[in-house]
Amino acid sequence: MAIGHNGNELKLQFDSSWLGPAPDLGVSFGYRGYFPVDPIKTFFDADIGFRFYDRLTVGPEIGFGLQYELSSVIGVFSTVRAKFGFGQGLRLGAELLVGLQVRTYVLE
Repeated sequence: MAIGHNGNELKLQFDSSWLGPAPDLGVSFGYRGYFPVDPIKTFFDADIGFRFYDRLTVGPEIGFGLQYELSSVIGVFSTVRAKFGFGQGLRLGAELLVGLQVRTYVLE
């Protein structure tokens, strides 16, 4: 969801990894701030994440990345993130993510 006129946004992200002995599922909610230089943008993420690996952890997630705009509603991006979680144990993690962002103007 866009905030202001610079393209900054609130975001909801779901992710999973199936590399370990059990699936690692997660959801995060946060803010993405852009520094546009069209058509490539740099950005930072500041999120709160919930991770469900063999136990629940909650904590901050910080990321930095690049996004290339394919059109006004589609972009491809890559992010490097650090994750910290507290709860039924301590979780420290890192992530390299490549993804596709699809936007809509329906809510504006």
